[in-house]
Amino acid sequence: MTRLFLYSTLSIVFALTRYNTNAQTLYAEDFDGGSLISKGFTVINADGLIANPALDNLVAGLTLSDTFTNKAWINSISVNGNVCALSTSYYSPIGTSNDWLITPPITLTGNNLKIAWKDIATDAAFPDGYNVLISTSAGNTIGSFNSTPIYSTTGAPAAWTEQQVNLNTYAGQTVTFAFVNNSNNKFLLGIDSIRVSNLALDDVAVSQPRISEYTAIPLEQAGTYFPSIRVTNQGVNNASGVNVSCTVTDFNGNTVYTATMSGNTSIASGANVLFTDGGSGFSPPAQIGLYTASFQVSINQNDIVPENDTASIQLFLSDSLYARDEAVYNSQLEGSLGINGFQNTGILGNNYFMNVPSEAVGIQAFFDGNLEIGDTVRGYLYSTFNGLPANVLSTTADFIVTAADTPVVQLDLLFPSQVPLNGGQTYSFMIEETNSVDNLGIYFSADIYTPGGTVANIDGGAFDDLGNLGFPNPLLVRGVIANTPANAFAGLIDASIANTTVNYCPGGNITLLTDGSEVIPFGESYQWLWTSSSDTIFLSGTGTNYFGDINADLVAAMSTPFAPGSYTVEGIVTSGNSIADTTNNSFTINVLTANDPLCQPTPPPPCPNPINVSASIIGDTCGQNTGSISLTTTGGSG
Repeated sequence: MTRLFLYSTLSIVFALTRYNTNAQTLYAEDFDGGSLISKGFTVINADGLIANPALDNLVAGLTLSDTFTNKAWINSISVNGNVCALSTSYYSPIGTSNDWLITPPITLTGNNLKIAWKDIATDAAFPDGYNVLISTSAGNTIGSFNSTPIYSTTGAPAAWTEQQVNLNTYAGQTVTFAFVNNSNNKFLLGIDSIRVSNLALDDVAVSQPRISEYTAIPLEQAGTYFPSIRVTNQGVNNASGVNVSCTVTDFNGNTVYTATMSGNTSIASGANVLFTDGGSGFSPPAQIGLYTASFQVSINQNDIVPENDTASIQLFLSDSLYARDEAVYNSQLEGSLGINGFQNTGILGNNYFMNVPSEAVGIQAFFDGNLEIGDTVRGYLYSTFNGLPANVLSTTADFIVTAADTPVVQLDLLFPSQVPLNGGQTYSFMIEETNSVDNLGIYFSADIYTPGGTVANIDGGAFDDLGNLGFPNPLLVRGVIANTPANAFAGLIDASIANTTVNYCPGGNITLLTDGSEVIPFGESYQWLWTSSSDTIFLSGTGTNYFGDINADLVAAMSTPFAPGSYTVEGIVTSGNSIADTTNNSFTINVLTANDPLCQPTPPPPCPNPINVSASIIGDTCGQNTGSISLTTTGGSG
């Protein structure tokens, strides 16, 4: 059988919020550090079935701390060290799971009580279902639990999702909860971030901040964007006078747009409302920049938990990078997606809309290091029909993994030549795994999923929205679009100029740094060849300021006007998702005017005045040496 693997790797830790006496956390468990037993859990393997041996050979991205042999639940350690409780219904021979994970006793004090947790099915095609039961005797045996679940599902979601249940019925009692996997021949079920709390009387929270469906947009494709955000009433009382403010700031913190947010000003307990910008929209200038939309909600009541009243999201106008994943500016990943089974294949990627005509250069994709020697990866550019890939417009050369390549984290695949793209059309930038030795493992992030934005097919089947396949997450598959810079610095990167001063005349070249980012003052304009192996390139400063790695060969950035002055250029070395400051890699650029003496050509020395010569000849007298010749010169120089 072919199974999509969801490798949950990053951002699965639940951060507890500090509450005052009106909102109190009674119990919290994130499964980090220690075994399930050491944390007070009771684990019951009531089915006695034998897990499929394939579970003990999972690929990178989902690491097991133990085997499922004779165990109902284990701790699962992801590649960044985060841990969740994990159960399986994938048995050999096939059977129905009956595996119990029972919490320690929890006393339900106060009012407005709830239990919340996060769940995930690691294979959307084979999602495990489960029940949550309660024991009012705080028991830890199967017979001590009420037979009616307080929560039940036939299939957990494919991404970490919070679930919650009201517990007011059990106020004042000491209870235990049981998570029971009851699935048949599915795969893996994860439970994380269990918490029991009593609710605040008045509390609204914001979520899903949006400024665009994209996180990075080539500046030539920039349009007008209308911020939005969702407000949820998490309190007991109805919320009135709900008001949302939104400002968009540039990299320097200057406000460049103030949105006019509109939505229902009264929200019932447990309900949510989407607030949208009813104004003119934010239209960024066509130059590289990093913009932040900041939201804040207020209500007439005294909001008990102000920590959840604010949210922000960023939009990066790049020179040529199109992206849907938030990792482009904050390096946050949710997990990775792969295809299970020897020689099974898949094509996965994102759709990007062209506002104006352009040209496709290539594809940038990020992997979880799971690609192994012999795996083959290639990139495709598709036209689309009804939002799905239709016809192949170009194909990159095959990338075959060798020992020297592993682990593969980033691939920059270039098309043989730039491909014309029509304005008003959507194109699919796709990655294919062919002749696979192991799973593909393309990273994805939590935000921003847009229906129709991420597509895939498995084993040559029909393309479909990845959300319909159970994975509502944008992939780290980015489009690289051609860029035509205006005026610019240009030059090969060379570290030897660090701590030196360079004079730049309009139209000249400047050699830049070996690795990292350049601090670009307002009015500057840069373009350079990037020849290092750095995973990511960042641009930051007071003017043109931020961009991600382009096609590993050419990076361009620009802004106007072109301003004379003295500027400092500094380098930041990047490795994977980390950034290390290297302040010693800096130098000064003096931007000169065309009239500056240093920019004027040195005139050649003047030609000397010509020398004129006249001759006077006196002939000999016959038989006598009386003749003579005299030369007279005039002119010449000094």
